[in-house]
Amino acid sequence: MPEIFDLRISAPERIFAGMNLRAHVVATHPLTKKPIKNVAISGEISLETGDDRLKIAARGKTNDEGFATLDFQIPANAKLDGDGEITITGEKNGIWREAENDLDAAADSFIYINTDKPIYQPSQKLFVRGLYLNPLKRPVADAELEFEITDEEDETIYEQNLKTSRFGVVSAEWQIPANLKLGTYKIKIGNDDDDDVGASEFKVTRYDLPNFKVLASADKPFYLPEQKTAEISVSAEYLFGKPIGGGKVRVAPENEAGESEEDSVAEGEIGADGKFTARVDLSEAQENLRKNEWKRFEDVPFVAYVTDATTNRTEQKRFDVRITKEPIHIYFIRPSADANPRVPFVFFVSTFYADGAPARCDLQIEGFYENAETTGLIAEAKTNRFGAAKAEIHLPAKPFPEAKNTFNLRIFADDKKGNRGVFADNIYAAENEKQIRIATDKTVYLPNETIETKIFSIIR
Repeated sequence: MPEIFDLRISAPERIFAGMNLRAHVVATHPLTKKPIKNVAISGEISLETGDDRLKIAARGKTNDEGFATLDFQIPANAKLDGDGEITITGEKNGIWREAENDLDAAADSFIYINTDKPIYQPSQKLFVRGLYLNPLKRPVADAELEFEITDEEDETIYEQNLKTSRFGVVSAEWQIPANLKLGTYKIKIGNDDDDDVGASEFKVTRYDLPNFKVLASADKPFYLPEQKTAEISVSAEYLFGKPIGGGKVRVAPENEAGESEEDSVAEGEIGADGKFTARVDLSEAQENLRKNEWKRFEDVPFVAYVTDATTNRTEQKRFDVRITKEPIHIYFIRPSADANPRVPFVFFVSTFYADGAPARCDLQIEGFYENAETTGLIAEAKTNRFGAAKAEIHLPAKPFPEAKNTFNLRIFADDKKGNRGVFADNIYAAENEKQIRIATDKTVYLPNETIETKIFSIIR
């Protein structure tokens, strides 16, 4: 009786010019799923190439495991346009089967673009180099490309036709007009099919070396919710060290785009000593942080501008003011989200002040099951001078059978100055999960040293 079989194809869906498309075909019995050997396999891929279709064929035979491999070499100069199909036909003892898969043509090529510098002044010359590669990351020689420069309104201000060298390299230059509007400009490069293959940006601005510098710092490393005002010390001095004797100061918030807002939060005159103190209201920022359930702290960005009265030159300094919900931040590091109450649960705790400095703290660890209101102290620990501690707990037994398996954990960290941080998380009490824990007496051992271990297991 002839063997019946089904065919399945495993092949890449995305294709590109120059690739070797390898298709794996398996023939199996439709009921027993046993492999069928000696099935004659013929395959064909059909690809769209503009007004025509490219067809490539391959043949093979399934082995003892029912597998056959077919290779379809797509020409490197093929201009794929659209999708394609792969069709596999199998024949054995007069029985024929067929299978099909769709293919998707990937982008042909891409280009790496480099400019000789990121910032230019009007009247300077822009130099651009590019490396044009195909999807196999091999250079594309003698390719016709379109080079274009657009302004911030996406209007074309310069264009040029280019051709790559035999190494896939292309270069261009542009004399920036003296009256060009300052701003950010974009370089676009497209292929002869009008597809964009690469882009880059550069800025045109006037730049001069500064003759004085601005410094800005807050009076505190961080501000707690009840601290609504920050005192910012702004100073300015010439590069040779002498303070600026007079000038105007403006402090403004910075938006998400990195640009300062027009409304100032503080303005004034710099003193004879080159210093000015600005008082910045943090009430709105503190309120926004309070409403955010997940953030522990936030760095509020500002910009300080100083204008020298003698030269009318303005320099700036960007700085952040950190606001925080708590003075101590607690980080909970655990190996798993589940814990079997009969196996010790080991975890690590790190404590830091809101400015990032390690905090040596006393830890109290409390917990309770979700629908049981009884809270109890289950462990105590201390973080070292690096703000790190290792703790081990046993989840308590449920107070009643109907209690949920979610065990809520609370960690309190207190330093000697009276600062406190609180952290909350939960552990799933997996009573039926099989767990084994192996603990060693040390972390690092010398050669020939004995390793002592303890094994905790609920498996007998």
